[in-house]
Amino acid sequence: LGGVSADAFAAALEFLYTGDCAVREEDLISLLEASDSLQILHLRDSVVAAIAARISAASCVAAWSLGERLSLAALVRAARAVALRSFEDLLASDDLLSQLTFSQLRSLLAEDTLRVRSEESVFEAVVAWDSMRRRTQLSSAAAAARNSGAGGGDDDGGGDDDDGGDDD
Repeated sequence: LGGVSADAFAAALEFLYTGDCAVREEDLISLLEASDSLQILHLRDSVVAAIAARISAASCVAAWSLGERLSLAALVRAARAVALRSFEDLLASDDLLSQLTFSQLRSLLAEDTLRVRSEESVFEAVVAWDSMRRRTQLSSAAAAARNSGAGGGDDDGGGDDDDGGDDD
């Protein structure tokens, strides 16, 4: 069953037979993905509620992205609400700030209930986010160039690759 772990499948099966299952907190995401994949909607909704109750500033961006990936509006709303309340915490962490997509950042910045010290901190957040994104893109481009052999892997340095033959 494509991508469903044995533990998550066992928990889902237990839920189908008994209407209940117990999993460790660290297994909630795999159970969510399994219940979504297997279309066990009541289990999926219960797991979304369990995850939503545990969302913190440190996990809100990942939960938001997971909710978007699985099209789970309740999880997106819960994670976004935590991000709005904890925006200053997101600003204090380059790792968390860099995880935000453009769409997520724009959504937060457009919200009147965004909690920030000042408009200046919002501007600083946008500048920091943009800078991190640019560094990430440049690093990815450099890695791709190295991996593709860009920069003259077979070039003998002569500059002219014409071997004198026809180009037909």
